[in-house]
Amino acid sequence: MDDLEVALMASSEDVAKVIWFLPQIESAFSKGELSFSQVRALTRIANEHNEEELLTHARTVSAEKLEAYCRRRKLGEETQAKRQAKHDHAARGVTLYPHSGEIVVKLAPEAFALVEQILLRAIESLPQDETRTTEQNSVVLTSPCADTDCQ
Repeated sequence: MDDLEVALMASSEDVAKVIWFLPQIESAFSKGELSFSQVRALTRIANEHNEEELLTHARTVSAEKLEAYCRRRKLGEETQAKRQAKHDHAARGVTLYPHSGEIVVKLAPEAFALVEQILLRAIESLPQDETRTTEQNSVVLTSPCADTDCQ
């Protein structure tokens, strides 16, 4: 078996794994409406949210044009993801206000959720000071986004 045959076999296995989750594309392929090359290109970027849109486009272009389209689209999505990651990284920060005892932390949503869980667990484990009132013992974790969408 030469390198090309090995590559084609691996490509076929990759397509078979992904196409299972794309019923519309799988149906069109089994009916002969799409070539293997078209399906291979689609499975590189298709998901349950864009499957129908991509399938509609695939039916109107050649395999070569579809492969180029999928490549451009994948690169565009990766570029957008990189831009968002850079933005999230640049927006993060910690500001300390020692006189008021406040700490302001700005994080990406995923990191915020993790830090929030850790802080809530830490707050629950704080010992109570018997000489202070319940209100004085309380620690409040607030989020300015609790009632609004900060995105």
